[in-house]
Amino acid sequence: MSKYMNPIKSVSINFSDEPLLTIHCDGRVTTSDRLKPTETAVLALDQIKTQWMKDAQATKIRELQDQIERLEDWKQSALAVEREWNANAIATMLGGQLGESQRTVIQREVPKLLERIKRMEEAGDAMSQGCRWLQLVDKWIKAKEAKS
Repeated sequence: MSKYMNPIKSVSINFSDEPLLTIHCDGRVTTSDRLKPTETAVLALDQIKTQWMKDAQATKIRELQDQIERLEDWKQSALAVEREWNANAIATMLGGQLGESQRTVIQREVPKLLERIKRMEEAGDAMSQGCRWLQLVDKWIKAKEAKS
């Protein structure tokens, strides 16, 4: 008789050298009489994990599942940031034209705005020195400090 012709009588998952769960060739499943079904299920699953999931493929599958979960978390956080940031609205406020890259518009216009702020500060400083109006100077300094 060939080794492939040898019929399997049953498959058991053992715990402490005692059959925890047995699957018979006729399809019946029997469990330990000492344990509740939920306890048997927990122990059987644990045995499956520790005995049959140690091979390299199973380890790689678990690693890939962990990586997928991390990527999904990263994607959700990136989408949350994207929902808070409306680059289209900002590019439109900065004078971007339809079809023009939003990033290009923002990168081109923000330095111009920063330079304009700098020129306005310099003009305000010059006005405060030339006028010597105490109230104007005081208000200007407070406004400048509040911006920083």
